[in-house]
Amino acid sequence: MLFKQCYTVSRLDIHSPQSLRISLDGPGAISLLIRSPTEKERENGAKTFNAQLDIIGEFVPSKKSLPVFTALIEGRRPPKGKKALSGDEMILREGPSEGLESYPNPFVAFVDNVCGKLSALGHAFVATLRWRYAQEGPPSPLRNFGLYCSNDGGDSWLPIPGR
Repeated sequence: MLFKQCYTVSRLDIHSPQSLRISLDGPGAISLLIRSPTEKERENGAKTFNAQLDIIGEFVPSKKSLPVFTALIEGRRPPKGKKALSGDEMILREGPSEGLESYPNPFVAFVDNVCGKLSALGHAFVATLRWRYAQEGPPSPLRNFGLYCSNDGGDSWLPIPGR
């Protein structure tokens, strides 16, 4: 399953219309894509001097978290105001999604692990770019826009609830 963590990088100006993609091969293939904001993103308030960073990694969900991902993909959520203990307790319902705390613990642990790995890569990547190109910036330049998952090779992305 693919996971994508999206960031805005404060005061990292990409002076090219081309995206920069770095791929890290291994047991869990990771790719980092950094680019300037698109016209649509600029219309929505993105600044040209803030780069956009997407980190995409392939991770195999644990046996206990996989049913919850299946339920999420099917549109099921925990009952309103209750914690689901398994994917079987998740239901189809309208309204806003519950926070990550309302999902089963194995799912939460897996999501936290994926977020931690992708976040660490993002911070190291941005620090290296700033060092290499001697660009100053704020001490915490990454602003997280969420974690997404895809079970169709990245053609469509489903947001994973945050805390």
